[in-house]
Amino acid sequence: CPVVVTPGVGAADIVRESAAGAVFEGEPAALARGISSLVSDPVVLETMGRKGRDFVRQRYSWETVSVQMEEAYKRVVARR
Repeated sequence: CPVVVTPGVGAADIVRESAAGAVFEGEPAALARGISSLVSDPVVLETMGRKGRDFVRQRYSWETVSVQMEEAYKRVVARR
C-alpha cells in the first residue's frame, strides 16, 4: 500500500526517495486529487507498495540495522 504524506512530514524525503508513495500538499482539495489519481491506477498502487516493502527491507531489516549498530560501536571504541 503506498504512503501518502504532506511535505511537512518528516518522512516525506524517504517517500520521495523510495518511490513508495506520494507527497501532496496538505490542503484537502490537493490531497483528494492526489489520492484519487493514485487509487484510479491499480498498477501504480502495486508498484509503489512493492517499492515501499523493498525499501524497508533493505534499509530497516534487523540484519541491516544490526550491522549498522555494530559498525557504530566499533567506531566509538576505536576512538578511545
